[in-house]
Amino acid sequence: MSIFEIIIGLIGLLTWLGVIYAIFFHKIYIDRMLSEGKFRHVFFIVVLIGLLVYAVTLVAWLNDVKPYDLLYYNNLYGRGTDLESKLQYRQSIIDRMAEESEDPSLFSTVFYHFRGFGTEFNAGTPSGRLWAFAVSMLGLVVMGGLLLPCVLRVINRRTDAYRAGEQRYNIQRSPYAVIFGAHETVPSLVRKMLSPKHDKKIRYIILHTTDNIEKLRRDMSCQLSPWEYSHLLFYRGSRTNPSEMTSLHIERAKEVYVLGENLGYEIDTDHDSLNMECVRLIAKTLKDKMRTEPLKCYAMFEYQTTYTSFLYSDLSKTVREQIEFIYMNYYTHWAQNVFTHPQPTDPEKVSYMPLEGTEVIGKDSDKSVHLCILGMSKMGMAMAIEAAHIAHYPNFCTKHKRTRITFIDPEVDTEMRLFMSRYLEYFKFCRWRHIDIDREEPQDVPWKDSLNEMARLKREGRNMPNDRYPYSHLADQTVEDANFLDVEWEFIKGSMESHTTKEYLEEHADNPNELLTVAICINYVPDAITTGMYLPRSVYRNAVQVLVYQKQSADVINNISGFGMDKDAQERMRYNKLRPFGMLTDCFNDYIVDNRLAKLVNFLYNCQQDSQLKCADEIDPLSKKPRMEAYWRDTLVSNQWSSKSNANMITTKLRFLGLDIRKTPMTEIKRVIRQDQTMALLAEVEHNRWNTEKLLLGYRPLNNREIAPLLDMIKNCIDPKEFYDEKNSLKRGWEMAHLNICSFDTLKKYDHAVIEYDIAVTKALPAIVEWIRDVIC
Repeated sequence: MSIFEIIIGLIGLLTWLGVIYAIFFHKIYIDRMLSEGKFRHVFFIVVLIGLLVYAVTLVAWLNDVKPYDLLYYNNLYGRGTDLESKLQYRQSIIDRMAEESEDPSLFSTVFYHFRGFGTEFNAGTPSGRLWAFAVSMLGLVVMGGLLLPCVLRVINRRTDAYRAGEQRYNIQRSPYAVIFGAHETVPSLVRKMLSPKHDKKIRYIILHTTDNIEKLRRDMSCQLSPWEYSHLLFYRGSRTNPSEMTSLHIERAKEVYVLGENLGYEIDTDHDSLNMECVRLIAKTLKDKMRTEPLKCYAMFEYQTTYTSFLYSDLSKTVREQIEFIYMNYYTHWAQNVFTHPQPTDPEKVSYMPLEGTEVIGKDSDKSVHLCILGMSKMGMAMAIEAAHIAHYPNFCTKHKRTRITFIDPEVDTEMRLFMSRYLEYFKFCRWRHIDIDREEPQDVPWKDSLNEMARLKREGRNMPNDRYPYSHLADQTVEDANFLDVEWEFIKGSMESHTTKEYLEEHADNPNELLTVAICINYVPDAITTGMYLPRSVYRNAVQVLVYQKQSADVINNISGFGMDKDAQERMRYNKLRPFGMLTDCFNDYIVDNRLAKLVNFLYNCQQDSQLKCADEIDPLSKKPRMEAYWRDTLVSNQWSSKSNANMITTKLRFLGLDIRKTPMTEIKRVIRQDQTMALLAEVEHNRWNTEKLLLGYRPLNNREIAPLLDMIKNCIDPKEFYDEKNSLKRGWEMAHLNICSFDTLKKYDHAVIEYDIAVTKALPAIVEWIRDVIC
């Protein structure tokens, strides 16, 4: 062989060994290549076949096989041009063959003719030629008519199964995650899971869906990088089919996301029910497969009623044992991205200002936060509720400065009734008002405030029967403002283009003591952009920021706001305070739902003395898990959410103390927080936040009849255990009546001991900040 033939043969041999390895161990890549059918793949197969001949030739040459060992014919194998020398050389070959060869077996001669047509002339007898002809014809029919079509059919079926999402792969030895449902947030979630920062180091992601797989492949290939797309597997199936859980080997997955299908694809009303059924099936499968570690399961729900249902039912025993259940909601997650999560320091990413902007709202501040939401959509409501959870400041304790949340919508009447019915207990006590801005002057519309109204009646000495005023004990007649809730609400009926609406925005933007944030939460993107571009000039000049809901792409808002420009150039832009939010493709770019900080807060409620968090990672002897995890597993879902709400406000607390979670030296943080005055102030602010949280969750205060026996116990110094048993029976019953929903001064009289829980979290803030800097920031 020539050097060229040896090199090509070596390349062919190595290539074929790689192909054989890929067929057995990289089936995903082979299926993807066959299904795509691109020209480069066809060209590769043609080259591969050509290389096979050279590879076989190289192997034969290495084994000292000569040409005449494979085929001898009288007219072949001569040397030189002289006929006599050719005959002599041929005779030497014949003699050598006679010495070294032996008669082939009948099987080998039959197979020789069976493998192809046209070799009958090599038969030695007339009858042998007939047999050779018959065998060759049979081989032609079988090999060409049956074998090749069968092989092609198998390949085609496998390719069709791959395209339809019906092919399953044995990837159990690799770290993989499963996503149930082709929700719009999938691309963002895939990018996050495959990022180097993700703690599970996921290699494959199975997207399990009933959606059109071929269309889904095209969509995903456009939204993901080629590398990200290569790690995504598409399985077609129903998330409520028990057999699918078995085929997915769900017990070996690192984590699971139950997102549900695109809301435009399946019936909206079934979305949350199907997701919850999927969670139940996952838990049952894990129990049947005897998985030892709980599986982290993220479940996305669309409706507030689903969220509220967990307060009354919690989770089944099987789900609690087998799954670490993490609730997700797209709208809530984006509201937390804007108001709660640490903002990115990368200039290539959009960052958001806190509700108070750059101001420090301390106890002596005259400023207050005002969030104005244009459009009472699902996103608008989520933004309002998140703001209500975190916008609590110390100047309410000293000057009764409230956070104001305003909705402006032409259909606000209907939406207000629905919204208030969801949070019925909360709106029984908070300050609120409804304004028809085209017919009424806002300053002339009184506030509805049940607690202040009851305090006024008390001061006037009016009779207040229990059936009409069941919560009169909460109204302190000795103070001017008896309402202990520090958030007030406005529902304004008006269109975005209305002159009166613009006047309202202008008035509040010009108020030097208001820190105004405008959130445009209109579902129709062009209208949202238009509204963002035609606000009063004073809004662009004085507002903290203008948030514009953009469900698909942020490019238009980024362009007009000067995003990506240098700081000086951006400040000259008219719309430099516009910020896009709500993009489906960016929902999980920085954060998937992260409960680690909430687990720390929950740990502190169980270990109040461990302000340094020294025992958080200590192994619990019973559960064999870190104490932080063990306590979290034993906590009701509603209390888990309570810890999360507490954790979400930590950065706000640091800001109103003049501390930066990233930059302030730890010595300064410790010095400020450990002051007795700071401790007392933070405890009161935390109670104000807690009141809002519990009322929004559906708890209510104790009424006059329920609180009477408890007050008697306090007055008569009854055994504390008996007191807390009675208190907890009211709290945990279906009435969900909580003694501690009251003003901070009243709490000191009713249940002073619980203030120690807030003090414990406050004492641990320096250790929590250190942990956040190491783990999250």
